Amino acid sequence: MTPAPGTLIRFQEGSSTKLSGLYRLVFDLQQSFFVYVFQIKTPEKIIWSTNGAKPKRPSRSVSMPHPCSRTLLTNDLKSGHAVIIPEGEDKLLLPQELVGTQLSIYKRNSGILAKLTDPEILAEMLVLDLWGKHIKLIAQETGVHHLLVRRLLSRYFELGMNIGNASASRYSNCGKSARAKKTRSETKKKLGRPSKLVKSGHRPDLAGTNSERFYQQVKIYLDTNSLKKASTAAQYRQFKSNFGIQLFLTANKIEKVALENFLTEGQFRNLKRKILGEINYEKATISTNKVRMSNRAMLGSAQDQISYPGHTYIIDSTIADVYLVSAFDRTLLLGRPCVYIVIDAFSHLIVGIHVTMESASFEQARIALYRSMTDRTQWLDWLGLSSWKNSFPRGYRPTHIFADRAELLSKNGRALAAEIKTTLSISAPYRADWKGLVERQFGILNEETLHWVPGAVRARFQHRGERDVRLDAVLTLYEFTKLIVLHAARRNSYHIMSQHITAPMCRAGTEATPVGLYNFGMQNLRSAPPVFKHLDALSSFMEPCQVVVNKTGFYIGQQRYLAPWMKEEKSLLLSTFGKKVDVIGYRDPDVPEAAYCSLGDGELRYMKIKSKHTDDIATYDDIVDFEAYNELNGKEHFATTMPEKTEIDAMTQSIVGDATKATKQAHKNNPKSKSERTAHLDKNRVAEKARELNKQYDPSEDPSEQVSANQTSPGNETPETMVNAFLKKISQKDRK
Repeated sequence: MTPAPGTLIRFQEGSSTKLSGLYRLVFDLQQSFFVYVFQIKTPEKIIWSTNGAKPKRPSRSVSMPHPCSRTLLTNDLKSGHAVIIPEGEDKLLLPQELVGTQLSIYKRNSGILAKLTDPEILAEMLVLDLWGKHIKLIAQETGVHHLLVRRLLSRYFELGMNIGNASASRYSNCGKSARAKKTRSETKKKLGRPSKLVKSGHRPDLAGTNSERFYQQVKIYLDTNSLKKASTAAQYRQFKSNFGIQLFLTANKIEKVALENFLTEGQFRNLKRKILGEINYEKATISTNKVRMSNRAMLGSAQDQISYPGHTYIIDSTIADVYLVSAFDRTLLLGRPCVYIVIDAFSHLIVGIHVTMESASFEQARIALYRSMTDRTQWLDWLGLSSWKNSFPRGYRPTHIFADRAELLSKNGRALAAEIKTTLSISAPYRADWKGLVERQFGILNEETLHWVPGAVRARFQHRGERDVRLDAVLTLYEFTKLIVLHAARRNSYHIMSQHITAPMCRAGTEATPVGLYNFGMQNLRSAPPVFKHLDALSSFMEPCQVVVNKTGFYIGQQRYLAPWMKEEKSLLLSTFGKKVDVIGYRDPDVPEAAYCSLGDGELRYMKIKSKHTDDIATYDDIVDFEAYNELNGKEHFATTMPEKTEIDAMTQSIVGDATKATKQAHKNNPKSKSERTAHLDKNRVAEKARELNKQYDPSEDPSEQVSANQTSPGNETPETMVNAFLKKISQKDRK
């Protein structure tokens, strides 16, 4: 037989119910196969006494009862794996003995438990799995937290399922066990009443704001507060909430009163500055990374550690503050380009520039590095700036490449460094000051050039009513690239660097410019620098592309390339027979229309793009955008003209259907054999021609009739001459 609800049961190890520990049976639905038990998680804290000498101490569990098989419980009770534990009665304070807050808490708790322990409500909570729903509803009705309701239910189940036991507050369980007092010499803690706690009706003895007590309070707060990186104002508010109140003991409650003569925020700042020190006070409200980057002594420069040009190249990218338009349709707005700059750390020479509409990536960074280590004559010729080639001396392979933690911090970046036999160095996180040379160049570029051209973005945010800067965009990618190159030429040739001139440079008459320092270093400080040839640099820096070969040319992606040598090329001829040929290609970043391919013999061959773009000078990005725009335009045209095409198709089907119906009816009215229908085509054509000329058909004019009848014309004319005369007559009428 199943025990009654409220019975305590201790399950032993190895019980069939898989339970272990002390449980109370809290609900039994007779028609169900399950009973519901509640685990008492802290039985060692509960003293089960028959005389009620000591009160029970319920745990703070908020778990819910869980089902247990009725059959398995009965079997465990029979086998001894489950034992019923007797329980004594607990002494309870009567409601009339409670006063003040204790009585109000008792009434509130008993009202909550009376609603939730109703048999029907308890059945819904346990059997229908509505435990959380009812707890939240009663918490909203009574205005208490749902955890309090859960704890009351747990106390109700643990303390004998008695509402009175669970509702009363047990203050006898509060506090700690007694301990021996310590003398003043044994402890540093001040004895007696806390300084903030005074008796009612007495005025506290407030000390001045400069007293030792306030100093110690601020010092303790700064050592233990959780807002170490917060502003001083936020720290003062927290300090005031902790130390700026007094507690007054009255008959029934404790009152909080703000101190009258408390520290002001300015006095708190002075004490904080005095305690932390001047330097630590300034560092307290900013991050460690910002201190390292902006608030540290700078006793040297990057150039002090570099002894020759080409020792270290620094690379970085940014989004330019200018909107661009398409080179083929200037009404199309493209967006803001990405600008890569590579600088030689020794001479501050801008050795590499790359501008693209693509986002920053490894593919774009390798083009900037390629341009910094090769001859830029061909690239300047394409830009029409060949007269400024002296401002861009030939680049060489550097010993180190220094970059931030972006696209080059990857397997591809390390592979490229190994391919060109150089060392890749990466800056630490949040340390943009390590590559300040290139970071500052972006600011100079904005101040001197970009912010003065149409379409420039001069502010991060735009006020309502201001003109949209995008509407002023006029520059194409090609024109913008020329502006960037001219800016770099001006910096390389005319930027004064007198502070970096050494005595040997002065004796040699070196110009105090980046170009002058670079040329002096290459002639006197570095011997036989490693040089990249054009085709070798292409294969080392640029990503190889798969070339598709067919009888119309070589294709890289969607771009078609042609060259004179392809006429007799074996791979092109094989492709006409359906043979697949493996060819590797490289795009030339200096000339957008050029590319090179390798046919397996190790030789790179030149080929030129064949595109339907206009004669305007355009970059490779413009060519790709133009072809993508044309493809999109074709798709849009196809979609917009779909109704007209559908109408044409319907009319075509109608015409064919009507003709088919009329022809079938004619054959039905005048049946003929297949041979009769396909014979006398010349006769049929003459008859059709006669109808077109509004002339009655005359069989005598039909040459086939004349030949078949073997008739001879007057004047000794043969049938052949008669046919020729008839055809001549017809042709004359056609000309008329």
